[in-house]
Amino acid sequence: MTKQRRHRVSVYILDPDRRRVLLHKAVEGPFKDKYAALSTDFVTQELPHETIKRLVQNETGLAVDLVSYGSSSPVVLDSRTVKLNAPLLVQVTHVDDKWDYVEHVFLARARQFSKNTPGLSWFNTEELIGSTAPKHVKILVREILTLVNA
Repeated sequence: MTKQRRHRVSVYILDPDRRRVLLHKAVEGPFKDKYAALSTDFVTQELPHETIKRLVQNETGLAVDLVSYGSSSPVVLDSRTVKLNAPLLVQVTHVDDKWDYVEHVFLARARQFSKNTPGLSWFNTEELIGSTAPKHVKILVREILTLVNA
C-alpha cells in the first residue's frame, strides 16, 4: 500500500522579542492534545502566505509579519527536508502507516504581545518538556530560536 501525503501550510509565530514561539494545542488528528504549529490544508484559491495570514488572524487575532532567512536557493538538509527562503522549510512529517504530512513551514513575528489563551500558549525550548509537543516540533522550536537569536 502506497502512503498518501497531505499538503499543509504551518506557521511558528515568534513573540515581538523573539524569545518564545506561539503553539496551538491540537484537538484532533495524530497530534491530538499536543502543542504544534498552527496549520491547515492548502487552499487552492490562495497563495500559501495568504492562507497563513488568514489562519493566524482567525485563530489568534494577532497581526504578524512573515520572516525569511537565507538565500532563495533551496538547500536539501536531509532526505525528508528542504530549506527554502520562504517558507522557512518544507518538512515531511510521519503520521502513521497510511499518511505523511508535507508541511510548508513559515515563520512569523507577532507585532504585539498576547497572553496565553485556551489552546494557544507561548513556549521557549525549556518549556517544551515531556509529551507537551511532538519531537519534530521541539526540534524546530529550538532551531528557530537559535536561528533568530544568533
